[in-house]
Amino acid sequence: MNPCDRTQRPFDVETLPSVLWVDRQHLPPCPAVYMLLTVCPQCQAPHEVFYIGRTSCLHQRAQTHTRARQFAAVSGLRMAWWEAHDAAERRDFEVKMIHHFPTAMHDMRGPADTEGSVMLHLRVPADLAGAFEAWTTGAGTSVTAQLVAMMTDWLQTHAAEQAQVV
Repeated sequence: MNPCDRTQRPFDVETLPSVLWVDRQHLPPCPAVYMLLTVCPQCQAPHEVFYIGRTSCLHQRAQTHTRARQFAAVSGLRMAWWEAHDAAERRDFEVKMIHHFPTAMHDMRGPADTEGSVMLHLRVPADLAGAFEAWTTGAGTSVTAQLVAMMTDWLQTHAAEQAQVV
């Protein structure tokens, strides 16, 4: 497919609101599915989907993204978003966009950031992911914070069990 032929595309990302990555401090604090767009080499329009993700707070996600350094290195990168307050709706839309716009960066494990953290992508049943996201939101925490706490507790418990075996 010619990347400039939007009549063949299931969704025209240029219709979404967007800002340049370097201006991401101006993003709204809304829940959204977001796409990072690069400039098409054929028409110079920002519609080549580089990365897809979802968040409960677009502004915060853009400020703290683990791949911010990688994104900053891409000339003319734009962050477009589709606002959705329902967590299941965000998840479903993200999955649809990933199928329609396969990206090089979506399924990769990210490099370590300045604090030594890495990005992990987990594939879990949609109902489990939705229930977990709803639970963490209701508990006033994030999915990431809760998973880190659970993994830390599990590792400490199993390290103690291993120490007893030896």
